[in-house]
Amino acid sequence: MMYRSIALILTIFFSLTACNSSDSETTATQAVGVKAVYSTNYASAILKNDGTVELSGHKAFGGYIASDVLDNVETIASTWASFAALKGDGTVVTWGSADTGGDSTNVVLENILCIYSIGGAFAALKGDGTVVTWGSEDFNNASSDINLENVESIYFTGSAFAALKNDGTVVTWGNQDFGGDSSSVILEKVESIFASDYAFSAIMDDGSVQVWGAVSDYYWYGDSDVAMFNKIESVDVINVDKVYTNSTSFAGIKEDGSVVTWGNKNTGGDSSGLSLENVEKIYSTDNAFAALKKKMVLL
Repeated sequence: MMYRSIALILTIFFSLTACNSSDSETTATQAVGVKAVYSTNYASAILKNDGTVELSGHKAFGGYIASDVLDNVETIASTWASFAALKGDGTVVTWGSADTGGDSTNVVLENILCIYSIGGAFAALKGDGTVVTWGSEDFNNASSDINLENVESIYFTGSAFAALKNDGTVVTWGNQDFGGDSSSVILEKVESIFASDYAFSAIMDDGSVQVWGAVSDYYWYGDSDVAMFNKIESVDVINVDKVYTNSTSFAGIKEDGSVVTWGNKNTGGDSSGLSLENVEKIYSTDNAFAALKKKMVLL
């Protein structure tokens, strides 16, 4: 199946994971009282070391909220036009556009461990292993119909979520073309999940890989950037130990140190013709991979 859209596609740029236990967005600005900076399309939220938040930007995109509710904040997640602040007591405050998660009045946000966000929706993992979702129906279109209990962790593309459960099964929801529909694969005995902008890859307990979602390619048509989307092809590999991702491709290091790649052939998904053996680690940009090989010592 092929999907075509003329114009630039905004997807994963505001996807975040926000957990009480740690804050991956912490920066060197701590010295001046700033813990981290978050953004929507047209607003920013500055989280300070004292747990307060300073807002700026367009009101409709999260640039304003009553200041007395933004205290004791541990971390923040954002969508295109909304923010969600996780507080030290496990509660969550949301603001910004109601259509993209700024209105959470229909859900109970207590005992929250982590918040995950994509372009237009949030998902919160609670201490009891259940998941609460809210935001745009385009991104949460099936979350009310699936069992979101006994969840261990949540992963996301730019438009879909995947929840890994304690028993090794996986449930997905969101944009069906970009990872929300996993009906084409059997997701049992899953060890770990990795995500690009448009697809998921799951390592199974036997080292095999299951993939679902889409791959994209771009070309210029007149003055516009045209995005072409195709269903990602299945991968026939085993003994994969680690997986790395960029925007549209995956690279896996196998137990013997060799590398297998899949996804968009123009962004690293095709490594045929390369000598990728004895690899220790892989690094990535948005559209390419680099492999670091183990140092050989002659005895």
